[in-house]
Amino acid sequence: MCQRNILRLLHKYKGRDLAFFMDLFNKEILDENGEPFMFMQKAPAEFFERITGLLPMHIAFMSNEQVLKTLDVLVKKDLGSERLFLHYIFMRIERSVL
Repeated sequence: MCQRNILRLLHKYKGRDLAFFMDLFNKEILDENGEPFMFMQKAPAEFFERITGLLPMHIAFMSNEQVLKTLDVLVKKDLGSERLFLHYIFMRIERSVL
């Protein structure tokens, strides 16, 4: 339900918000034994795909921590294109290292 409202207002959010949403909806909820619930899905795949489509516009304005969190979610969910990784995310990481 919450992700539906986020997608409806997606055009109003900034890069830091998108990174926060991706990180938040990717976290696993653990049971009392410390094992993740296997049947719980916090957000559908379309949620992550729609946010991934807007990332190239926002990568330049994200902090290094937000870029790395976003990269972690993209790799775990197997999202993003080669262009997104090479021209935006890795370029941003390379600039911060140099």
